[in-house]
Amino acid sequence: MRRWMLGVAIAVWLAGCGDDGGDDAPAGSGGAGGSGGAVAGSGAVSGAGGSMAGGGSSGASSGGSGGGTPALDAGPDASDASVDPGEDAGDAGPVSRGPFDVPALPFPIDPGEPIVAPDLQWSFVAFPEARCANGTPTGIAINPIANAKGLLVFMQGGGACWDATMCLVDHSSVHLDDTVDEPVVLSEAANLSGLFDHTNDANPFKDYAYVYMSYCTGDLHIGTKQTRYEGPNGPETVHHHGGLNVELYLERLIATFPTVERVVVSGISAGGYGSTLNWWRYQGAFPNARVDVLDDAGLIVDAPDDRWSTMVEAWGMALPPGCEACGTRLSAFLPYYGEHLVAPRRYALVGFLADAVIGQYFGLTGDQIGDQLLALRDTAADNQKTFFLSGAQHSIIGEGAFTMASDGSSFLPWLLQLASDDAAWDHAGP
Repeated sequence: MRRWMLGVAIAVWLAGCGDDGGDDAPAGSGGAGGSGGAVAGSGAVSGAGGSMAGGGSSGASSGGSGGGTPALDAGPDASDASVDPGEDAGDAGPVSRGPFDVPALPFPIDPGEPIVAPDLQWSFVAFPEARCANGTPTGIAINPIANAKGLLVFMQGGGACWDATMCLVDHSSVHLDDTVDEPVVLSEAANLSGLFDHTNDANPFKDYAYVYMSYCTGDLHIGTKQTRYEGPNGPETVHHHGGLNVELYLERLIATFPTVERVVVSGISAGGYGSTLNWWRYQGAFPNARVDVLDDAGLIVDAPDDRWSTMVEAWGMALPPGCEACGTRLSAFLPYYGEHLVAPRRYALVGFLADAVIGQYFGLTGDQIGDQLLALRDTAADNQKTFFLSGAQHSIIGEGAFTMASDGSSFLPWLLQLASDDAAWDHAGP
């Protein structure tokens, strides 16, 4: 059976209204490449700011021109930008470290050195201790702006693997064998547009700093261990280091942006899962900022067998504190978040009700996926909203920003309602 990629390529934000030419995702073999399904569109948001047109997508290639920006070092005043974790309250109980701190979700993290980078352009930041699946170091791209109001993070998608066949034979995740260095990361970040546009007055995130996190660990950005698989050429070690990489990145991001008021964590497919599964990490790292999530095609469904617990074990996934059920059921995350990560935070889940890519990975039919998603919508917390479409395609953003739901809702206005805190923001779709 073919393995399918979870959102291969850098999907484009606010792409136009064209069709991507088919319902199927690219096959999982050759996971480090592929053109994905994102549309190079001409759609636009009308208004004073002009258009928010999306650019084309590129595959997660192993090369490409990165613009030659060097890795960045912290400036001499690095220690001054640290976030104050708060004073010890003694017997008075936990002390809130900020207005959005959640004492029930302790996530102690020491700020590192602030990142020094030029404004309004993408720069590569090397993290020598971060690891890709093959053990090579990697890093992130950052596009800051002076006096940033918030931080918009994009986590790359591109498959997953949790056994020897998937990781070592089918290569059913992006960049498993690649060195994801400066040229690769910058070439991928350069394809982001739409919401990642500082010059468009119609963009609700034009005054945010932007971060791009490449994906090369095969673990939905949540792994914490090295796993040895018995491959056709003997045992091989895969560094499922995605969650540890996120923690390393957060150490410097919280030092770089200690005063932002809002963090929006986004991603498509494997990156969508990464944004959802790491929500507690991001909020714990930024107690002074509200953290929202926009998850496209990282559908929250349960497999009919034990494959989720197998993934959790293979990756050494760190579960949110007190959520033992999260280790056996993916669907346990949203009720848990509904209890702890409450309004004004917002959580958005978007996707197709019969997504064939998710069906392949989780062993579900289209009807089974749809039934689970509709049930999830019925029980979602007040600050958790969904935008669903009928069909087996993968990634709503890749299908075009003007895609209409069966109730007449259009995705782009719905997305802008999310960004602008419109009180009318609600579920949309079948």
